[in-house]
Amino acid sequence: MAEAKYSMSPDQLTCSVCLDMLKDPVTIPCGHNYCMDCIKNLWDRGDASGRHRCPQCRMEFNRRPLLNRNALLAELTEQLKESAVGSSLLQTYGGPDDVLCDFCIGSSRGAATKTCVTCMANYCEKHLQPHKKFQALKRHKLEKPTGNLDQRVCLKHQKVLEIFCRTDQTCICLICGMTEHRAHDTVNPDVERAEKELQLESTKKDLKQKTQERMKDLEKLIMKVKRIKNSAKVEIKEYEKIFTFLVQSIERLRLELIEMIRVYEKGEVGMDEYRIKQLQKEIEELKGKDTELEQLSKTDNHIDFLQKFPSKCVPCEDEVQSCIDVDKDFLPDDLRKDLDVLISSLKETSCWELVQLSQFTPSYILENVMSKSVKRSALLKYNCQLTLDPNTVHTSLHLSETNKKVTPESKMSYPDHPDRFECFPQVLCRETLTGSRSYWEVRWTGTNCIEIGVTCKGIGRKGKGNECRFGCTKMSWSLCRSGSGWCVRHDNKETKIKDPAYERIGVFLDWPAGILSFYCVSETATLLHRFNAIFTEPLCAGFSLSSRYSYSSASLTIL
Repeated sequence: MAEAKYSMSPDQLTCSVCLDMLKDPVTIPCGHNYCMDCIKNLWDRGDASGRHRCPQCRMEFNRRPLLNRNALLAELTEQLKESAVGSSLLQTYGGPDDVLCDFCIGSSRGAATKTCVTCMANYCEKHLQPHKKFQALKRHKLEKPTGNLDQRVCLKHQKVLEIFCRTDQTCICLICGMTEHRAHDTVNPDVERAEKELQLESTKKDLKQKTQERMKDLEKLIMKVKRIKNSAKVEIKEYEKIFTFLVQSIERLRLELIEMIRVYEKGEVGMDEYRIKQLQKEIEELKGKDTELEQLSKTDNHIDFLQKFPSKCVPCEDEVQSCIDVDKDFLPDDLRKDLDVLISSLKETSCWELVQLSQFTPSYILENVMSKSVKRSALLKYNCQLTLDPNTVHTSLHLSETNKKVTPESKMSYPDHPDRFECFPQVLCRETLTGSRSYWEVRWTGTNCIEIGVTCKGIGRKGKGNECRFGCTKMSWSLCRSGSGWCVRHDNKETKIKDPAYERIGVFLDWPAGILSFYCVSETATLLHRFNAIFTEPLCAGFSLSSRYSYSSASLTIL
């Protein structure tokens, strides 16, 4: 009986319909065997035609044969399932995500059920049988299948990695542990993993907490943007009601005020929408890291876990600040005050008096928007104190002791610093300009090429590309004087302007409104050029002074 069991062909125990081992086998009159469900379902589909054939020999039966279970085949099938031969018939073939057996031949390789760490090979159930039968092989260490056996071998000694070196934070083999790592702190991988899993849990907890914080920040920002937009609509509606009572001569003022509010709204919303995108991106990254850590925590292989741990368990860095003021008025306080004064004045004055008011009142709203000439005193209320940053100055420039004046020099000896301009004779100020209005004045002397600029803090410092020059990027603006006259530059585009009549230049930055203006200053400030932009990051004042001409009289001084 045993010989009959092992001498049968696998085809005799395989259903030709489902191509698997017989289940609840039946034998039809022609002598062929099938699973009862397979032949029944096949014949059920052929009932309409009245034909019932054997799928193998094509013999046709006048009447549909009765199907009775073949007890002998059923018993034999059960015996084969428990034997080595049966296991080969029940071979599970590997899919694209499975680890394949190293000993199966041909295109249909079996899926590995175990990895032998001693043999450094993967085995399917069929080829694993010797490890279960022979005493010498039973002592081998078997693990769940892994597809990265090459990474578990010491590259130097070609031995299995079995130890973790805490000193060097790496997995080593026994020979490494007895040689170059002999004096190091070494432990078994499972011991080290237990400690690393504690760190892993702490990191996961931190990730979840940060994700929740970022989601709260995101919700606040979305609410803030919605409130700003609603507030802008309310503001516009109010001012439209007020200006409805004014004569046609001030219609232009109404439209420009509405446009100004739009500019403030655009600036605020643009900045917050940028932060929303950053928060959404960071949330996705945090969730992605959490998923990776979750997958790492489920890794059964200690070596695989420890090798992946340093790259996965990295402390999180805050990329977006969590301080969000949802209730902050989207219009600056000083602008709000000026608007209130304007409303009061409009109610009490005639059209002619209003024109006079718009020309002579030291108010930024009226003077800066309606006129190209403003009183210097109106700008000085926004004056800020700036100092030059020695860590950014180019080696061809010299700074005064007070860091207020820069002059050209042939070669200065400055210590190396990552913020120092390497190729262009430029220098930045220490102070950052963001979120409010700022005004400063500069006096220029000499015949050198000069440049008075405003740029983002992230401007390039190393190299000769435009990303390192004032006025040559989307987040950099400058007023320039060269041999051919004066111009303004932004995004590497130059615009010629009228030469200033005085050596004092005023720079006015309205960060929330996205306005940057250059003035020629005496008792009054005459507009040279105005840039309109959307500022989304802190800015810095900067200066450039070429050493192309004489050194003696050339200078730029912050007043």
